[in-house]
Amino acid sequence: CETTAEDAPDPTASVETIGPFEISPAASAGEQDVYRGRVTVASDQRVEIDQLGVYVSDSAGNDVYNYVLDEPTARDSLPKRTGWGGTNDVGNYVPDGTYTLRVEVIDSVGQRARSNLEPVVVDNTPPQVTLRSQYTIFSPDGDGNRDSIRLDHQVDGADQQIGEILNEDDEPVRSWEWDGQQPGTVTWDGRDSAGERVNDGRYRYVYTVQDDAGNTATARLENLRVS
Repeated sequence: CETTAEDAPDPTASVETIGPFEISPAASAGEQDVYRGRVTVASDQRVEIDQLGVYVSDSAGNDVYNYVLDEPTARDSLPKRTGWGGTNDVGNYVPDGTYTLRVEVIDSVGQRARSNLEPVVVDNTPPQVTLRSQYTIFSPDGDGNRDSIRLDHQVDGADQQIGEILNEDDEPVRSWEWDGQQPGTVTWDGRDSAGERVNDGRYRYVYTVQDDAGNTATARLENLRVS
């Protein structure tokens, strides 16, 4: 006998975010370019899924992207994952903002299911970084005159931050890390990470930051001289 809607329970659908929900598809190539989600569909074994659609809508509720699989498919053969690269239906990158992704299915007896809404943040704006130092030449010899150098940071929109002192061979001699906080001011006393005084010469300070969407920015202070 043919299965009807009265015989089969309604299908269900859900989507679960895999990894970061913030993406930067138009910036920082290779870093969090694509949102990924796990798709779960449950339905009666006697019916097939005639259509599975993935939809992304903006904050006003307007759909900006959709992908529809409209060939009859057994439930166990449906895609288990989905992705979205931050584009609209014509392939252009969408503006920065918060979007929602959902999955909708229609089974072979016409019953429909709609999943939960998963937030996706599109952020293609890199953090803003500024560095300053009070002077560029110092003499860490303990005489009380320019024994250290102060490095001032100004940063907006950063979550992970690394500061490194590099020698003339671009080898790191001292580093600092911050996660979710503003470093403000760092004072370098002319010593390396082991506490040993570095050789006289020229150094550079490189400050690299990254936000939760994978955008990165780097600022440098060149020609810091230990004399």
